[in-house]
Amino acid sequence: MIVAAEPRRPNTRHRASPRARRLLREASLHEPDVPGTGPEGRILAADVESVVAATAQSVVVSDRRDAASRPDRSPTAVGAAFMAVEVDYFAIDRVRRSAAGASLSHLAFVARAVVDGLAAYPRLNAQIGAQTVQVRLPLHLGVADLAPDGLVTPVVRDADRLRLGALAQQISAVYDQARAGSLDPEDTDGATFALSDSGPHGTMLIAPAVGPDQVAALAIGSVRATPVAVEREPGDYVVAVHPVGTLGLSFDQHAIDTGYAAGFLDRVREALETRDWSTEL
Repeated sequence: MIVAAEPRRPNTRHRASPRARRLLREASLHEPDVPGTGPEGRILAADVESVVAATAQSVVVSDRRDAASRPDRSPTAVGAAFMAVEVDYFAIDRVRRSAAGASLSHLAFVARAVVDGLAAYPRLNAQIGAQTVQVRLPLHLGVADLAPDGLVTPVVRDADRLRLGALAQQISAVYDQARAGSLDPEDTDGATFALSDSGPHGTMLIAPAVGPDQVAALAIGSVRATPVAVEREPGDYVVAVHPVGTLGLSFDQHAIDTGYAAGFLDRVREALETRDWSTEL
């Protein structure tokens, strides 16, 4: 007897391909939010990218700018939140020592990791309007520095186009201008994300201020020799002394949720600790 085979049942557990599910997580979207164009309505990576691109230009948020401009504003009124991670700079310091003739600060490496982190979490690289957040912008990186007349934040334009060496040179150049007091007003305007280095002043942890037109800001704490547990083999640990510092992220929880911010911060930490940075020298 020949029995007709039952038709193949579609996979109903996930309507999205593995890559599309990853993109959904990174964009804080859910499967019902995205119409699928694949077989039997399966959600493809291109479907997620299309929805993100269509919605990224006009994300409605609470009136953070109005709240921030009130004389009685508080961190709660503008939705300010903060989180921090520790970073082991051991691998980076080996690269810094081997970079003959190059002056590479921890700030340069963090800035480069931030560039890639913001590519994966673009809602943190934004400018806030009266009722909207404009994302998917070119990355204009504000790098705060203590100038002779106080704190200034010169801007490295199009930082997302620069690799480690070029980014380090640009940061050094704008710092030199800030310390010489030779910055023009436009040199400190238009940052979409802010980065500050409080490490040279011995500060262990700092919650950076988020600019009135920005979603988030990251601060680098001082790097200190610290005992850490190093796993030589699975389950076999030894204690070693490594250079360890903190990264503190302030963000507007009216514009992004905590999980999204945590994902970005973890992405930056992971890049600093595990990437082969010698390929960018």
